[in-house]
Amino acid sequence: MKKKRQAEPDPIQYRISYQTDGSITPVVKYFMATSREQALEMFAYSCRNLQPIPEVLDFSEWNRWSEDWTNIPQSVTVPEASD
Repeated sequence: MKKKRQAEPDPIQYRISYQTDGSITPVVKYFMATSREQALEMFAYSCRNLQPIPEVLDFSEWNRWSEDWTNIPQSVTVPEASD
């Protein structure tokens, strides 16, 4: 009898709006991840060459049931990206 593999959680779409130093217009990036932490790690990796680290203005999660973005509190910190 085959063993059942543990199913991975479904990916969720995350939206991160940020602003770089000296920029007027905020930039928005979207990530598909299985957790908030994973989305932030992906964001940190995508910004690894930006100095100084951009300021996160908005971090949201797509709620597919209400078809709307759910804001995640700003207490979330962006981890440092490792090369």
